[in-house]
Amino acid sequence: MTSGELMTEPRVSTAAQTRGVVVRDVTKVYRPSNKLLSFLLRSPIKEEVHALNGISFSVPPGEICAVVGPNGAGKSTTFRILIGLTTATTGSAQIMGLDCETESLEIRRLIGWMPSEDRSLIMRLSCADNLIFHGQLQGLSGAGLRKRIQETLDLVGIGHRAKDSVFSLSSGMRARLQLARSLLHRPKVLILDEPTATVDPIASYELIETLKHVATDEDISILISSHRLDEIEALHSHIILLEGGAIKYDGDLDALREVHTRPRVQLEFRTPEATSAASNALATRGVLEIDAETELELGGLLAQDIELGDVVAVLPAEATRSLVTIREEAMPLRDLLAAVYQKDQP
Repeated sequence: MTSGELMTEPRVSTAAQTRGVVVRDVTKVYRPSNKLLSFLLRSPIKEEVHALNGISFSVPPGEICAVVGPNGAGKSTTFRILIGLTTATTGSAQIMGLDCETESLEIRRLIGWMPSEDRSLIMRLSCADNLIFHGQLQGLSGAGLRKRIQETLDLVGIGHRAKDSVFSLSSGMRARLQLARSLLHRPKVLILDEPTATVDPIASYELIETLKHVATDEDISILISSHRLDEIEALHSHIILLEGGAIKYDGDLDALREVHTRPRVQLEFRTPEATSAASNALATRGVLEIDAETELELGGLLAQDIELGDVVAVLPAEATRSLVTIREEAMPLRDLLAAVYQKDQP
């Protein structure tokens, strides 16, 4: 490779170009070490831990997949297998047709990795110098690297801060710089572990919008884990729900809503008397859920598990005359996920 050139593209099979990420029947079992190793490594594992139990999924190029689940569900283990930091006990994981266990060195050139913390950034260096350092680790150099750095910083919206030190950046801009670093070598797959954990809601929204454009414009597969439900909702994407190392749902978020959604109707009234009358009528049907803030400020009520027409039918005349608005309301994602996770509970 001559100076000024980007590195040669890693080997990718033609068939794999349409596959992106493919995980088949992957299990991961952490087993306790012998007593000496456990003492030296200070390992807390005393018995087998089944982190993943035969999970399978795929993420094609151009698609964003949100991986969701409580702590210990298997999200981080899945990502560690994909980026080659650990190996599956059984099953296989592939990136663009390459095996994550036997071809991990080549795969690392195909993957962009963005962790949740910014500790891998060198605070005293400029944004550009940080990317020069990480670009050289990826085999990039010369004028080609400098051009790619500016392109990538522009792509994530901080091209005007290229010469500024990382220390001077806000948390949102540092997250953008980490995203730029993960995109610098033109990866085929982008994996982000809680990328907005330390940023404010506005910066989080901007980063999510950037990711949506990157997935389309760069035609790459993106896997993102997050506990922030507003982000998951904003992605309008493929979603995988993990629990106890198993997949509870794998598919489109809108399709999930169709299966688990419960009808909700929001009502607002002009007077407290009308609100009280409607509250009493709905309470007799067992469908009333009071939105305390709305009730205090606007005279509002929320009816759950009842269709709009049925709500109208049970309202007393004095409430109907004072009705300001009545509308069906989408089920909050928090309630939707709770319904999915509780479905198989005894």
